[in-house]
Amino acid sequence: MLRQLRFDFYKITKSKVIGWCFIIPLLLLFLGPATKYIINTSAMSTISNIRDVSGNLHIALYVVGIVFITSDFSSGYIKNVYQFSNKLQYLLSKVIYVFIFCVLFLGLEFLIGWLFNTIWGNETLFEPEYDDVKAYIYTMIAELLNGVALGIFLCFLSALVKKNYIVFIIAFSYTFVLGNLLYSAINGLFSQDNGFVIQPYTLFGFIRPNIYYMLKNDGNYLTPIFVQICYIVVFGFFSWLILKKRDVV
Repeated sequence: MLRQLRFDFYKITKSKVIGWCFIIPLLLLFLGPATKYIINTSAMSTISNIRDVSGNLHIALYVVGIVFITSDFSSGYIKNVYQFSNKLQYLLSKVIYVFIFCVLFLGLEFLIGWLFNTIWGNETLFEPEYDDVKAYIYTMIAELLNGVALGIFLCFLSALVKKNYIVFIIAFSYTFVLGNLLYSAINGLFSQDNGFVIQPYTLFGFIRPNIYYMLKNDGNYLTPIFVQICYIVVFGFFSWLILKKRDVV
């Protein structure tokens, strides 16, 4: 396991392509809070502003994760070197690095949001009258698990189609075009008075404000977390099955 972790760490630190890909997540980390404060110059609490920034982790994962994961398939690494090695360790290594990436991204997002809030003259982390800290924390946990689930799905998709540009096209087209059409159609089946939206229960349609307000209003804190754990287990299992095949590439 340590051997695989070292290999992936070497690939992350030495690959120029992956290194350049990290520029986009860094831009997103500043773009989200900056856009929020430009639109709303009257700074609210840090939690109030950060909880409305949604989707940046998805984009960052697509850019870095797709290159990081699919490069093994496009380079022939699995076919020529790793064909008879432990595929579970291979998958777990990818999951660990995706988890670390998500933790760092969400942590830096909060720190940068707090810095922007301070610059705008409001050092308040949360306002008890408007913010539900418990709902916010559970929202961040759910989003972290959603990022891990997305990473495992990218492993599954990479092993299935083996081409990074196809994975990229599928992920982006579904997230920003096809998924929205599908979710709107599903939401239209339910009464507006019901207030039901499908996005919090999906993998690609995860929207942070929806999760936060669902938790705040319903108090069902474990549902979003359970949903993402199910995605992790399901796509992790199918990824492992595909990787076990000798003819995976």
